Amino acid sequence: SHSSAQERARLQRLADGALERAALAEREASEAARRADVATKESSQEREASAEALARARAQHLQETHELVAKHAQLYELFTRLSSETAVVSLRNGGGCAVGEYVQQLHDRIARRGIYGAQPL
Repeated sequence: SHSSAQERARLQRLADGALERAALAEREASEAARRADVATKESSQEREASAEALARARAQHLQETHELVAKHAQLYELFTRLSSETAVVSLRNGGGCAVGEYVQQLHDRIARRGIYGAQPL
């Protein structure tokens, strides 16, 4: 009877220990799941932030491209208008030429260098 009481107490301690370990494992699993959930949310937020940054960069690039195209158009229009100008200008070398001719030469130099995407007039 004494030994069976000891055996029951021993089994009870084993069972209690197993329950404690099971409860601890459950808490650890729950904490790991919570951490995984947080990491997933953070990763999702990082992806969203990255996508937003990319969208902003694309929008800015598009805006800058539109502005550049508008400037090119203005410059092309100016070159076109000036190239038909017949007034004569004096050059540093002592010679002279029509404004239009001078502008045409300047434009051709710029176009050759590919500075602003100039097309031949």
